[in-house]
Amino acid sequence: YGDRIMALHLTCAMAWLAVRVLPAANDQACGATKSEVRPTATRKSVAASDTEVVMTQVVQPSQTDEIGVVHGGQVLSWIDIAAGISSKIAARNQTVTASIDTVSFLRPSRRGDIVTVKAMVNRTFRTSMEVGVRVEAECMKTGERRHCCSAFLTFVAIDKSGKAQE
Repeated sequence: YGDRIMALHLTCAMAWLAVRVLPAANDQACGATKSEVRPTATRKSVAASDTEVVMTQVVQPSQTDEIGVVHGGQVLSWIDIAAGISSKIAARNQTVTASIDTVSFLRPSRRGDIVTVKAMVNRTFRTSMEVGVRVEAECMKTGERRHCCSAFLTFVAIDKSGKAQE
């Protein structure tokens, strides 16, 4: 099980690196293609690389516990917000969180760190999509960056009545 998680983290790390270097390579690394989001009469396809969302936060004292480590629930909130925006870009419609499939807390983020949350749609299905999220923290004093958390979430596109929509 531990080997699978490590391979998953390495795959995600390589995919995020590919976003910065070669956006087209990232689409293939994450299992998505340029036309992965199915077009409809009113919606055009969206490239996977266009769904990338980068959100930055500074860890405040109110977001940490007594030893200065950010609360896991706060990190989950940031993950859900970034992934939700990414899914809405892909769907060009409202989406809801169907599940948080995997969350791996790897290292702590501390008070004063700059936290970067990166989300991108990895793959779409008929009414749902998988969004991958990577959380990194940077120490403001030293500039050291560390991979703190990875997550995968499933979102469902919905219509005005709240029903799943293709």
